Amino acid sequence: MKLAFLGDSITEGAGASSLETNYVSQVGKMLGCEVLNYGIGGTRIARKKESSLIHRHDIDFNLRTVLLDKTADKIFVFGGTNDMGHGDAVMGEIGDYDPYTFHGAVNMLFSTLIDIYGKEKVVIILPLKRFNENVRFNPVTGKYLKDYVEVIKYYVDLYGLKYIDCFNQCFDEPPEGESEFFVDGLHPNDKGYKVLAEKICEFIKNDK
Repeated sequence: MKLAFLGDSITEGAGASSLETNYVSQVGKMLGCEVLNYGIGGTRIARKKESSLIHRHDIDFNLRTVLLDKTADKIFVFGGTNDMGHGDAVMGEIGDYDPYTFHGAVNMLFSTLIDIYGKEKVVIILPLKRFNENVRFNPVTGKYLKDYVEVIKYYVDLYGLKYIDCFNQCFDEPPEGESEFFVDGLHPNDKGYKVLAEKICEFIKNDK
């Protein structure tokens, strides 16, 4: 079995003590399967109009769909927290198909992956709770993290995709700093990545 993970710094493994302890590597070890990590820190689902200081932060999820291994058995998509944290895309409206709006970018991403892999191979992971999630942190949209999660979930339901609800079911409270499972209120530590990996493995084992 070959699993591909498209994501941001959490998928890349920021906060892990080594490459072996990020959640993608732990999933591979737990299941004894091949894992492909397409996580790039700082990236968003929606496209940014103003260029970031670091170029790699602007390689959004839609731009990376062409890079994914076409032979993967499952594609996991885990993003949205950076759209709330430092994106400049407006939320947009239901049905948008524009990478510069959050609605449009999610709609485009999911439909593109379905076209490439088929619906059964695409799995969405809802964002983890994070610091400032209950603050109007993004000055462009003035939305909370839950608002971004609701948009993602809308298109999950629209396309009938499978998903893992890490927003409600991985960690009880949004961390505000270093804690038992997080290094900084956003990125898990090794223990937090293990919780995430176990959640994904549980999903895979029960996926029929």
